[in-house]
Amino acid sequence: MHKIRASSLVYLISCIAALVGFGEVAFGQGGCGVTIIKDAPGGSGTIFEYEVTVDGDLPFLIELPGGESTGGPFNSTVTVTELPKVGWTLTDISCENEGATGFEITENGFTAGCDGGGLVTCTFFNVGTATIPTLSEWGMIAMAGVLGVIGLYIAIRRRRATA
Repeated sequence: MHKIRASSLVYLISCIAALVGFGEVAFGQGGCGVTIIKDAPGGSGTIFEYEVTVDGDLPFLIELPGGESTGGPFNSTVTVTELPKVGWTLTDISCENEGATGFEITENGFTAGCDGGGLVTCTFFNVGTATIPTLSEWGMIAMAGVLGVIGLYIAIRRRRATA
């Protein structure tokens, strides 16, 4: 039988509550809202992960496909940080606010504060990185070409010897 510590249970409940509430922007009296938009050309099927902290609670993860948006309410602060994704580079974050809500763009995300109400909309721009073969891959490609030429030479030589 497994025992669940109270702190683990509280964390689990807060994560579930945060996930349930972080889907559609809803305004309470004096509350603020945040909307996250993902702009990743060519990445419509790619899932990007974000770490979100709402009103000083424990952080939780959300997944957002390229080309989609999500959001939710907050009362004092919200911090959203995009987690690195292999094959993609975060190039820019653009935020706009409506009302008395302020924001600050951080290294891979933003922090927004609520000052009586308003909406912050932030767009994360990503581009796919090209996969360039490393030197060892180029070496293998060259070696395959050399072996192919040698094999062709031996085959032609053997054919002439039997003729």
